[in-house]
Amino acid sequence: MPRKAKVATACVGHMGGRPTIAANHELAVELLDQMGGLDADLACLPEEFTLLGLPQEEREKVWEPIPGPTSDLYAAKAREHGMYVIAGMCEVRGGTRLNTSVLFDRHGDIVGQYDKIHPTLGELEAGTVPGVYTDIPVFETDFGKVGTLICFDVDYPEEWARIGEAGAELVVFPSMCDGGLRLRAYAWLHSYIVVSSVSGGRSRVINKLGDEVAASGLGVHVAHATVDLEAEVFHYDLQFQQIRQMQTDFGKRVTVIGTRDDGVFMLESNDDAWPVARIKRAYGLENWVEYHDRSSQEAERVLAQQSLVTG
Repeated sequence: MPRKAKVATACVGHMGGRPTIAANHELAVELLDQMGGLDADLACLPEEFTLLGLPQEEREKVWEPIPGPTSDLYAAKAREHGMYVIAGMCEVRGGTRLNTSVLFDRHGDIVGQYDKIHPTLGELEAGTVPGVYTDIPVFETDFGKVGTLICFDVDYPEEWARIGEAGAELVVFPSMCDGGLRLRAYAWLHSYIVVSSVSGGRSRVINKLGDEVAASGLGVHVAHATVDLEAEVFHYDLQFQQIRQMQTDFGKRVTVIGTRDDGVFMLESNDDAWPVARIKRAYGLENWVEYHDRSSQEAERVLAQQSLVTG
């Protein structure tokens, strides 16, 4: 059946951080309560949230183990609102400092966490250690597969390819910076949803076409949208007739979002009995990855045949 989820993401923006850890905890509670009030399935907080706005003498105090006071707070809010929470945290693990992103489930239990692979030079000089992965972790939720990358990771396209290859359908991006056009490009290139949660700039929800479907703004610190993790992107080529017939047969039971510039469309189902996979089979549709793979294979076959002819 269609897998639609309500996602909400916070941006501190001009609210700024607070001068104490306790005050930042209060701010986190305020934002999580706001997202819980939106019936969010997933609520997102920015990178190293408790560090924001702290004077230098307070910054050493934010590094703590997990479980610990901050993770206990996030777990309690996840449990209270029955929602998943992803939050950026400052962890001490075995004497090592890690910039980490933690996923809590609807019961407040830790599903997993991801350690930032690419800390900045400033972070490295301050003692943060990079995360090391053979495979970037992707976590199972009750609505789909969720991964996370953090801030400076945005400068490394290979990580965004790896997390897609690992099966992520939605990637959360806790960050200090906005991420700009790159987040939209990664969503489009890898056909996953991107949700950014930033301390400056705008927090955004970006669909598989690379379109922003929600964003925070001046005085609006939470962006939220319903996303469809089952949605697929299709190439128009050789499929115009099937598209027309499908829209005639299904009407409002499907949502088709097209983009002429890219020559593709995104299909969502609004009918529990007809998930996208069933519609694809019934109408002989190929998503754009399948179409490209088949085109490449056919090109190789033609080249091989041509070699036999000319050889």
